Amino acid sequence: MSKAIIITVGTGETVSHGICCAIRQQNPNYIVFCLTKESEVKTLPLILQDETMKDRKYDGFILKDENDVEEIRFECQQIIEGLFKKNFAPKDIVVDYTPGTKAMSAGVVLAALDKKLGTLVYVAGKRNKNGRVVSGTEKVISLEPNRTYADSLFKGAVDLFNSCQFDSSLEIVKEAQSLISDIDFAEKISLLKDLVSA
Repeated sequence: MSKAIIITVGTGETVSHGICCAIRQQNPNYIVFCLTKESEVKTLPLILQDETMKDRKYDGFILKDENDVEEIRFECQQIIEGLFKKNFAPKDIVVDYTPGTKAMSAGVVLAALDKKLGTLVYVAGKRNKNGRVVSGTEKVISLEPNRTYADSLFKGAVDLFNSCQFDSSLEIVKEAQSLISDIDFAEKISLLKDLVSA
C-alpha cells in the first residue's frame, strides 16, 4: 500500500528536525512539501540533506500567501486532488500540520477534512523558550478524523437497517468502509454487511 504525506514547512533548523522525525515515523512513498518562499530557501535544503530523505520522491509547492487560510485551503485541495490522480487513496494520505504558519496549518487541516483524508499528525515534545519543540524530544501524535465520520456513517447504516432500508444501509456501509483501515471497524462493517445481504 502506497502512502503519501503533505507537510507544511516553516523556517528554522528545529523545524527541519521535526519534519524529518515525522517522515521517519510515517515512512511515506511520496512527500509534498507546502512551502513559503522563505522556507523553500531556509528550511527545505536542511530537510533534503538529512539521511531520512535518501531515495524519497517528493515535490515542493510554494503557497501564494502563507497568511491566507482560504487560499491555502484551496491550494491544498488541489494538491490532494493531484495525489488522488497519482492513485493515492484518501485513507493513505497523511497531513503533518505542525511546522507551518498558523494559517498554513489551518488551511491544510481544512483541506484534509474536506477531502476526508485518513490521518492528521503533529509533532509534540519539550518546548524551548521560543515555544519550539526541542530537537531530540519529538513525539509524533496521530489523529484519525475519518474514524469519527466512519462511526457516524456506521450508526446511520444501523438506523437504516433497523428501518428495513437495506439497500441504503449497504451503500452507507460501503462508504464507511472506504474511510478507515481498522480491523475492529472492519469486523463491525462485515457483520452489518452480512446482515444486510441475508
